[in-house]
Amino acid sequence: MKHTFDYYETNAKSYYKQTCNIDPTPFLTVVTKRLSPGAKILDVGCGSGRDILWLKQKGYHVQGLERAPHMAELATIHSGCQVIVANFETYNFSDLECDAILLVGSLVHLPHLKLPAVLKRILDGLNKDGYMYLSLKQGKATSVTHQGRTFSLWQRNQLEAVFSDVGLQPVHFSKNISPIYPSDVWLGYLLSRKT
Repeated sequence: MKHTFDYYETNAKSYYKQTCNIDPTPFLTVVTKRLSPGAKILDVGCGSGRDILWLKQKGYHVQGLERAPHMAELATIHSGCQVIVANFETYNFSDLECDAILLVGSLVHLPHLKLPAVLKRILDGLNKDGYMYLSLKQGKATSVTHQGRTFSLWQRNQLEAVFSDVGLQPVHFSKNISPIYPSDVWLGYLLSRKT
């Protein structure tokens, strides 16, 4: 994933401009309508800070986590929220006690075989009655862009098998066309722990 990290660090400003003005209302409302006022939310891979700003403006206690330092700086400036600079594959989430954790496209570069372990690690930061929102690209195998970014693509049955294996169950599902690249289809899930 080194080429991918290098891309977001080197191209932080252009990626910020490309994504910061997309309206997150449709998918964030799916999350917030199940949360109490002032709930604690972590946005893993917060990118431009677009979503944490939206949530902060709605009165939630929000912080981001972003691996690329330059991107994290832009997200902090844009949102006014704390952004942790860390790698989600190694960060210790266990002390966070979040009511919701967002993974909006942030695991899209993660190899398929690594997804279960990463989800388990991140789940350590979620309260027992909390929610996780996750979106990943639909497709088969992987795709590589001309910039050298590798995307892991998923089918619903693959993803839902992983969720079940790590103790998660879908609460809500959506399928949406990317507002940036119309050829990309995103699978969006609101998840809770299995009851």
